[in-house]
Amino acid sequence: TEKALGEHLLLWQKHNEGRVRFHQGYGPTEATVTCTMYVHDGSVVDPQCPLPIGRPLPNTQIYLLDARLEPVPIGMDGEVYVGGAGVARGYLGRPDLTAERFIDNPFNRDGGLLYRTGDLARYQPDGQLVYVGRSDFQVKIRGHRVELGEIEAVIRAHAQVDECVVLLREDVPGQRRLVAYVVPRQGEFDPASLAALVAVRLPEYMAPAQYVMLAAFPMTPNLKVDRRALPPPEVERCRTSMPPASDEEFLVAQVWSQVLGITGFGTDQSFFDLGGDSLLAVRVFERLQASCSAPLSLADLFASPTVAQLAARMRSGGGIDAPTIICLKPGDDALPVFLVCGIGLYLPLARALRTSSAVYAMYLPLEAEIVQRGAVLPPVEELAARYIELLRSHSPRGPYALGGVSFGGVLAYEMARQLRAQGESVPVLALLDPVLPRARLRGPLNWLVAQARFVRRQGAKSLARRATHHLAALARRVHPGFAPMLPSFMTPESTGLDPFRTQAYGDAIALYDRRVRHCEGPAILFRALDSEQGALEESLGFRSLVRGQLSMHDLPGDHLGILAHPHVSVLADHLDSHLSQQRALPAP
Repeated sequence: TEKALGEHLLLWQKHNEGRVRFHQGYGPTEATVTCTMYVHDGSVVDPQCPLPIGRPLPNTQIYLLDARLEPVPIGMDGEVYVGGAGVARGYLGRPDLTAERFIDNPFNRDGGLLYRTGDLARYQPDGQLVYVGRSDFQVKIRGHRVELGEIEAVIRAHAQVDECVVLLREDVPGQRRLVAYVVPRQGEFDPASLAALVAVRLPEYMAPAQYVMLAAFPMTPNLKVDRRALPPPEVERCRTSMPPASDEEFLVAQVWSQVLGITGFGTDQSFFDLGGDSLLAVRVFERLQASCSAPLSLADLFASPTVAQLAARMRSGGGIDAPTIICLKPGDDALPVFLVCGIGLYLPLARALRTSSAVYAMYLPLEAEIVQRGAVLPPVEELAARYIELLRSHSPRGPYALGGVSFGGVLAYEMARQLRAQGESVPVLALLDPVLPRARLRGPLNWLVAQARFVRRQGAKSLARRATHHLAALARRVHPGFAPMLPSFMTPESTGLDPFRTQAYGDAIALYDRRVRHCEGPAILFRALDSEQGALEESLGFRSLVRGQLSMHDLPGDHLGILAHPHVSVLADHLDSHLSQQRALPAP
């Protein structure tokens, strides 16, 4: 591997004091073994950076092409095609394989063949080629195309890892998961530190669901890793693991086995450590809801991630009925990130963030507030004060990074206002597509279209009927030709959203907007481009309130889609940038 090669070169350099010149060649047998050559300049080798494979030899051409056989630009990965005098004419007695791998050279007027290697490489700005991996090691999982070699490179960067191979396995039909096979170095090995490294450097969808430790990899006769011979993953029990001991634990364990496709785990092992994610958590929640009468919520699984904890919550009646802070991503507390009003909603964002800061989700049982008070929430100022009390119970002093989406964004704004007024440092305030009634409309027709989309997404029939009648009346005054389109355009589609909950949040925000006060200090506003709020002004009503720098970013996706894959990676990149800038500043 590149890591092992770099370490060997460092050893040779140490013992030869720079008197040895290194050459690295690349090429397949079908192109006479060597097609490119790199001559090292004698500088100290960095084992973490791959050595280039150089430039083509004389009478050899190298093309990096995409799927349409078009050349890729510098810095982008492309499949390596080899042309020139060294290319073979094909495989003896295998016309089918020859037709697959040898094609006519479209870049040479004199004809000739190109050999399709299946390798991936890219050009550096200096013209040197860098080997990236195999094209047949690219896989697709949850809608994302993933390069397995990129995951392997991150795992190999761990100081206790000697070798690594990552596979996409489907041991249970319909359940595809990434499995990392690791050969650790001699001595003690800490799997938790490896998982933490992967969580920091890779987005959630690229993190392996399981890690399998092996003493050595099975090899083919030509001394390459035999990937087909790698064993299926087995769940290792924790030292303190216990089997299910109650009816509730048996039920939870059975559902986990069905969803995760594994057995043999203990009641003290975390659902997420066993390969679970936010999507699988929804399936667990649905099956448990269908199997028991306990009023569980999806947040319960995040707050109680083991079989024993979730079973205990079921026995006690279920439901998170107390303020809770849950760590979504471990890290340091130099500038901890606290996300307001939700748990599972923020999990993809936490896993996509590369910051070394710890990321927490803060939860108050707002649904119970709505039920108990008849669809009326406490004032936003009161809710923010309660969130601050919960925050201080975990981290008594700042600095804090706060964020929230939708109604949670308004809560985060008020929390930051109160904390800054109390003398606390809140250098990062992330407002994720929030809105206040003071936001101005960009145009009446745009507003009608936006509201129609919003009502259609809510799926509440009574709300949709009332809104359709109201909007149709407005439409006739704004644009006569638009009114007949409204009834068919706004056909309700059930999404499971409670109209009373939506109304309660809306009423709370409207009341808060009438007496909202200015917030000292900076803020970052993220606006969803596909949201129903696209008809509103760019600042969504916050430009006149924030007395400090207001950074604004437009994000792909709708109101909550900015927190889901694939759009969450864009949000994570922006937020990472702001967090790194603040972490780099000297402490006050």
